[in-house]
Amino acid sequence: MRRRKRWAGLVATALLATAAWLVPATPAHAAGTLSISPGSTDFGEERVGTTFGEVRRFTVTATGEPVIIEDVLLGGDAQLDFFPVVIDENDDGIPDATYCYDTDPADGIDTDVTLAPGQRCVVDFIFVPTRFGARNAVLAVDSNAANDPTAGLTGEGTTGYYIAGTLGQVAAFGDALDFGDLSELDLNAPIVGIATTADGDGYWLTGRDGGIFAFGNADFAGSMGGVRLNQPIVGMAGLPDPFAEGYYQVAADGGIFAWGDAEFHGSTGNIRLNQPIVGMAVHPSNEGYWLVARDGGVFAFGEAGFHGSTGNIRLNQPIVGMTPTPSGEGYWLVARDGGIFAFGDADFHGSTGNIRLNSPITGMASTPLGDGYWMVAQDGGIFAFDATFHGSLPSSGITGVNDVVGIAPTAPPLDLGVLAAGGKARPVRPSADGFPAGVVTRSR
Repeated sequence: MRRRKRWAGLVATALLATAAWLVPATPAHAAGTLSISPGSTDFGEERVGTTFGEVRRFTVTATGEPVIIEDVLLGGDAQLDFFPVVIDENDDGIPDATYCYDTDPADGIDTDVTLAPGQRCVVDFIFVPTRFGARNAVLAVDSNAANDPTAGLTGEGTTGYYIAGTLGQVAAFGDALDFGDLSELDLNAPIVGIATTADGDGYWLTGRDGGIFAFGNADFAGSMGGVRLNQPIVGMAGLPDPFAEGYYQVAADGGIFAWGDAEFHGSTGNIRLNQPIVGMAVHPSNEGYWLVARDGGVFAFGEAGFHGSTGNIRLNQPIVGMTPTPSGEGYWLVARDGGIFAFGDADFHGSTGNIRLNSPITGMASTPLGDGYWMVAQDGGIFAFDATFHGSLPSSGITGVNDVVGIAPTAPPLDLGVLAAGGKARPVRPSADGFPAGVVTRSR
């Protein structure tokens, strides 16, 4: 699977504490001093929710007298966006060095680092932004040095989305890249869905007949094209895990077709439904999924839990899609008029239910943190609620994308409540015991 060029072999060791703890009292100051180089580093642009990033190194040097380093700290509003890592000895291009923090926090041993005059230790970070826009943090060191040096970390989080039309056209907005489409081909059946790869650098289109078309770093893993279906395909979904490759297709009767690493957890193919299935969503764990029917009935399989539905509610307009929250403990349903129905831990951020639309809504997508969402209309209009508007077909003057069928975000769901070796951070409560407000330990 092709990806953007990254440092290979990162050991993204989870150096965050499993619980918040108070910063220990700073030892008596010695005559030695510390310096941090560089004084600031710009990590550039990274996609929100990425778990890969270029390593940037900070070097801490002692002068005068020996200095004892007890902790490395990171403060600021975006402290979760800069993730400390330990580099594998065999990584090319990055020299071996002594780290300023315990590189094996799992052993339960708190190891201080003592630097003699002229000696150095290092701190390595990758930038894994959690939000769109400028992200800033401050690196500090808890030691017995006579001074308190700091260094700045900055970066830019980006987001974006793709929208697809029935003739296979794809339009890219924000940080979405154009990997091609089917506009030059004569299709056997119209396109009914689009799904992105976990890192957003590729996408699949699915046809009503079950055909699959892969672009960018999306790999073809199989399709129902050429197979006689009981009911037509109505949608698809990719796997949110960046280390898994695969996707699902769903038919109007709730039949599920799993490809690649996607696993089958059940279907409604043998159940008599009140209304046909119109879409699906995958649980962030990859271990389950939801199906949603035209009347808002929700069917949960695997680890996906049932959090409510509109199956017994009289709707003004039928449901056309759904999207899950990053935690997997909730989801949104969207109706053809842009009405939003939030269940579980999904929050309501607004809707177009009381707005006269030029064209009906055909799909929705969540921001990476689930703190907003986008809706797309059949004419390519985009409605952003607590989400960044990156453009739409009407506002961009893009023509040739007919009858938009869906929207797919470039960034995967990002659950900040999960600590994973893959590089996702978890929240740590600030501890300002002798340090600026917002400074917290990232090293043990």
